[in-house]
Amino acid sequence: MTVNARLRKSFFKKHLVFLLQASDLTKSNRERWTYYGTDVISRKDANNFTRSISLTVTYNFNASRSRYKGTGAGNEEKKRL
Repeated sequence: MTVNARLRKSFFKKHLVFLLQASDLTKSNRERWTYYGTDVISRKDANNFTRSISLTVTYNFNASRSRYKGTGAGNEEKKRL
């Protein structure tokens, strides 16, 4: 059984986001399999050392998703057509 963790924290109204991730904290990721072929048996029983830690920093320029709706600047052009 592997144990993974993820921590996400945002600042400045979700403009700056920190994401800290850790995988295989218990160092217990194990691969076990057996393949039965014609006159061949292959087995694997091994520890996969995949422990990792990463930090991702993201800055969102438009975190609020607000869009410019306009004030009817094209109405004169529409009337002309």
